[in-house]
Amino acid sequence: MTLRKYFMRVNGQTYEELGEGLVRVNDPDGRSGVFRADGRWVEGDLRQANIHMLIFTGGPVIPQEFNYRWPEVPVDTARPSGWPEVHERHLRSIGAL
Repeated sequence: MTLRKYFMRVNGQTYEELGEGLVRVNDPDGRSGVFRADGRWVEGDLRQANIHMLIFTGGPVIPQEFNYRWPEVPVDTARPSGWPEVHERHLRSIGAL
């Protein structure tokens, strides 16, 4: 499994997945902290982090067939659900349809 790592240009922080929903955040001042993907602080001298980056870095991995931008959502107008067959099959298997 490849762990995710992202750099946030706005404030220079680095978000690094540690596994099991934990994310290490390092800031340019040398401070660091470990957080859960839901934003709860675990350890370290850095006590605040961007919740959206924590979810993005430590949250669930999105299946590749659903990893697209919303303006590009595939639509099949011939199907009652509007989803292409592969998407509809997956959504039904997880109980979302």
